[in-house]
Formats: sequence, structure tokens, C-alpha cells
Amino acid sequence: MHFSKYVDEKTKREYFQHSHLIYLSTFFAFFAIIPLFFLSRSILITAISFVTMGITAIAVLINRRGYYGLASFIFILTITIQAAAEVIVFGLEIGFQYYFFNMAVLIVFAKWNKIQKLIAASIEALVFIGVLLVTLRFSPLVILSNPLALVFHIINIVLNILGVARTSYHFLSIARSAEKDLLTYAQTDFLTSLPNRAAYHRFVYEMKERFKSKPFPPVVIMMIDIDNFKTINDEYGHAAGDEVLIVLGKTFKERLQGGDFLARYGGEEFVLIHLAQNEEEARRFAESLRQKIEGRTFHFEEKDIRLSISVGALYRSPTNKKDCEEALEEADILLYQAKKEGRNRVAFKSI
Repeated sequence: MHFSKYVDEKTKREYFQHSHLIYLSTFFAFFAIIPLFFLSRSILITAISFVTMGITAIAVLINRRGYYGLASFIFILTITIQAAAEVIVFGLEIGFQYYFFNMAVLIVFAKWNKIQKLIAASIEALVFIGVLLVTLRFSPLVILSNPLALVFHIINIVLNILGVARTSYHFLSIARSAEKDLLTYAQTDFLTSLPNRAAYHRFVYEMKERFKSKPFPPVVIMMIDIDNFKTINDEYGHAAGDEVLIVLGKTFKERLQGGDFLARYGGEEFVLIHLAQNEEEARRFAESLRQKIEGRTFHFEEKDIRLSISVGALYRSPTNKKDCEEALEEADILLYQAKKEGRNRVAFKSI
């Protein structure tokens, strides 16, 4: 088997943190279990446990150096041998066979390829079957008294349930985190890092659900377009156009208030939803946004670029039943009106 070293943070989070906890907890568990083996008068298992404890410490060190696959191989192999010896010595009544199932779970989540996992799982099953046949053919080498046998069985049940539960929880958390990251990527514009069009529609849906049973707040929905953006791209290059989008996105974001929402809707268009106090405040907000852009000069590679925006702003009063999707369509019509009237202006309407 070939084992590579992994140092990237994603792999470290996925494999190192969980396996490190498993190996360390196993190492320290031997401090409690070895005295019980000694009390059972099984010198063989006591000696094997000391060896397993030492090898587990080695697995911890190898794991810390980033060789997660190799550490898993050493640990799983050692615990499998230990479990096989324990079942042969003490029989099936004590519960050491449960560790085979735990090792099977670790094999599934080990940093190995599919073939390696298949081979390891097959060997684990064959060893388990072989040990089972031995116990059916021969009597246990050590017969434990009921109190000690019960203590061992309880310990084995608890340790194996905790092991399987911890592994399942860890990788379920990773899956949920990955799902959350994918959703974030799918709803984030890669250039401006603002929410994108998909995120806008999700926001509108969530807003609709939130105010399903209570009055909808007054809002102004603004469709914003950068004036003469194609000219900027043609004269200064697309790199300049990208920087303009990034800078304006940050400028718009600075104007947001609690509950407001901003997204890059597509191309040079942005959509902004502002929770307004009233119609007059909504009008002032839209106009102040236009003036903010008009009053600044964008610098790119020692060149000054004058910017302006056109805004279609639709104020929706609490009594109006039109949803945000329909309101955005009207805001888009207002934007077209603002551009038709000469750009660098706000076309405002109240419904």
C-alpha cells in the first residue's frame, strides 16, 4: 500500500482531527484496561496490550506528521490483531468481537483509495470469521468470573458505541459543512463576493415566508445599472471594468442598513432592497446612493474614470400586495426610464 503525506487544511480537518482523537483516547483507555487484563491473569493479553499501546502511540506521531493513511493502517491492523487475540482467549461472551465492526467503520472513512478499502474490509471480515470458527471449535483459554466478565462486556459496549457514534458524527458534520459551502458558492458572485441572482430569489422567498402571517414592511426595491459600462470596458479594458464592479459593490454595501439586501443581479446591474421608514425616506435613500457614486472618481492604473449610475426605485407600501419579484420587474422598467431620460438619475415610483 502506498501512503502519501497530506498537509492541506481541508484534509487535516477531515482526517487528522478525528483520527487523532480516536488514537489518543485508545492510548489512554489502555491505562484502565491493562490492569483489568492483569486481574484476569491473562499474561498474553496483558503483554499484547502493552505492545498495542506502544504502536498506538506511534500511530499518533505518524498521524501528526500528516501520514493519515499510514497511521490508519497501523492502528486498524494493531487493534484487529488485539481483538482477535482477546476473542480467542476470552471467548465471545466478553464482547471483544465488537471491535471488528468498529474497525470496519474506520476502514470506510480512512484516507485510502477504494481498492485499499475493499481489500482491508475483506481481510477484516475474513479475520472475524476465522476467529469465530476458532471460538466455536475450541473453548476459551481464560474463563472470567461473572463480575469481571460483566465489567469487560460493559466497557466493550460503551467504547464501541462511542467510537461508532463519534466517527459518524464527525463525517456527518463534514458533509453538512460541505453542503453549506456549496450553497454559499452557488449563491455568491465570484467577482464582487456579493450575493448573486440566485441568492436574491432565495432572499425574496425567505422574506415572503417570514411575513406570511404579519404585515409586510415598507421597502424600496432598486435596480441599479452602471452608466456607460461597455465604454469603460472598451476604453480601459475588462480588468478596469472588473475593478469598477468590485469598488461599486463595496460602496453599495457600505450604505446597507439592518435588514437591507444587496446582490449583483447580472453584468453591471445590482439589485438593492432597502427597508424604508416611509416613501420620502426611500426616495432620499435612492438619491443619496446616486450622489455617492456621482461624487467620486475611480482610479485605475494612473487613469481617472468618472462613474455614474442609473436607478429604478420602486417604493412598495405595507398595504400593497405586490410581491418583490413583480416589484423588481417594475423597478427594471423604471431603470430603463432613467437611462432613456439621460442616465445618472433616479426614476422613482410608489405603489
